Amino acid sequence: MESEADRYVIANHLYEPSYVSLFGALHYYSLIPEHVYETTSVTTRKTTRFEFSDRRFSFRTIKPALFFGYEAIPWKDQTYLIARPEKAILDLAYLEPQFSDPDWLLSLRFDEWALREDIDWFRMHYYAMAMGTKTVLDRIKLLINTYEL
Repeated sequence: MESEADRYVIANHLYEPSYVSLFGALHYYSLIPEHVYETTSVTTRKTTRFEFSDRRFSFRTIKPALFFGYEAIPWKDQTYLIARPEKAILDLAYLEPQFSDPDWLLSLRFDEWALREDIDWFRMHYYAMAMGTKTVLDRIKLLINTYEL
């Protein structure tokens, strides 16, 4: 049976360079409760989508300077690249215009305990500053206020 990790390895090899991020990474870290059926990665290449082995894989474009904040996880005889939890949130803040809507943020049903205990807010701030965009900083402030962190 294919696991999430197997799909992450496939995603990394389908379109390089890329790392798994956004909703898939948020679910991986138990930050959101919903299971994610489409594996979404970020890449410095053109936005695209593939179907492979009855699975959907999408790739969203970010600037090369924003291609950081991921780690290599060993899996079987390979590794897969996945955003650290802080960077998955920041990638979502960067790519998703709805992140500016408190109701949309609440609809994600973030695990508030995990946001408080599992997120390294120093790393979040460091990464957000490295991204260099006021919009992302504003959206993270909104996340903090919305979830009263």
